[in-house]
Amino acid sequence: MSVFDRVHMPPLDGATEWLNSGPLGPVELRGRVVLVNFWTLTCINWLRQEPYVRAWSQAYRDDGLVVIGVHTPEFAFDLRTPETYLGYARSVRFASPGGAALDERSTYALPEELRLNHWALAGAWTIRRENVALENAGGSIAYRFHARDAHLVLRSVARSPIPLRVLLDGEAPGASRGCDVDNDGRGLLREGRLYQLIRQHDVVRERTLEIVFAEPGAEAYVFTFG
Repeated sequence: MSVFDRVHMPPLDGATEWLNSGPLGPVELRGRVVLVNFWTLTCINWLRQEPYVRAWSQAYRDDGLVVIGVHTPEFAFDLRTPETYLGYARSVRFASPGGAALDERSTYALPEELRLNHWALAGAWTIRRENVALENAGGSIAYRFHARDAHLVLRSVARSPIPLRVLLDGEAPGASRGCDVDNDGRGLLREGRLYQLIRQHDVVRERTLEIVFAEPGAEAYVFTFG
């Protein structure tokens, strides 16, 4: 097909419901530039590109751009836990009692109860702009989430791999373990990358994830969910 061939837009009459507008089709959209964005709340890749699509819509709508989002859910539930950064530049919902001390070593504790989408530290940590850095052995991070999968971007500044243990509601994850830990929740932090800690195969519900590090030197950046 050359750039001079006419492109015929297919009808959008398969939609079961329209939000923020009435039904749109070739007649209503004639003469416009149309971006059809297929998305799902449980896709990390979509969560990362969504701000850019919104920005395009706002910047170019007066020039004729129409963005149509088509929700194509991958699973039967709606994801209820968003990507969460731990460094103070973009951190939200930190729940350790006493709040955060920025750019200095401080000792933290887990609260008696974590609310959904809140996280907390235990042990000696330094909360930096981009990450939280563990200063003593046995420190941990806890997060109350609602999703099938839980991942954490980690890096080590230690000379040797750092053993870690993942707990799900205070117990070994078993069959709900991610690919980077065993059934007992044990794994090793080696290189800096995204670690899959939890991948559930049963009913998705609110759970509490805790990651305990056996040695200092761990740096944690962001939780992502799917």
